[in-house]
Amino acid sequence: MSHAKPVDERAGHRGTPAVLDGGRLVAPSLPESLRKLPADLVDRWHAVWTSPVAAVLDPVSDLEPMARLFSLYRRGRQFDAAFDRQLEWLESADGDAVFDPQFARVLLAIAAEIRQLEQTLGVTPRGRLVIGAAVAAVGKATQEVVHDDADD
Repeated sequence: MSHAKPVDERAGHRGTPAVLDGGRLVAPSLPESLRKLPADLVDRWHAVWTSPVAAVLDPVSDLEPMARLFSLYRRGRQFDAAFDRQLEWLESADGDAVFDPQFARVLLAIAAEIRQLEQTLGVTPRGRLVIGAAVAAVGKATQEVVHDDADD
């Protein structure tokens, strides 16, 4: 004789996010490593964590990859600015100035890692599409479910 699994142990049902305030999602505080983020990235941090996609993010296990993403946003900006400075220097220098391709390689590597993390965490439209089913499942799981043992 089998017994019905509790609702929260069934496949496809996830618990609600760990950080709720009166049923509203709230952003976890910035990790120490992100204290020097520009204000627009801090705003984006809060926007991501309070968006509907955050319903499938866990502020405990997803905090580190999200912090890595925002650190890469900051680092990408820094390398982009350095790349622009080198290009300006090359344009103003004499013909014997040499382009350092390492800047471009680093920029491409940072951009690739950002794209991968954004997709994994659902920050981009394609990433949201991929995890859209999970977001819908969380929404259904948070609604009151009437269990009928005959369905099992």
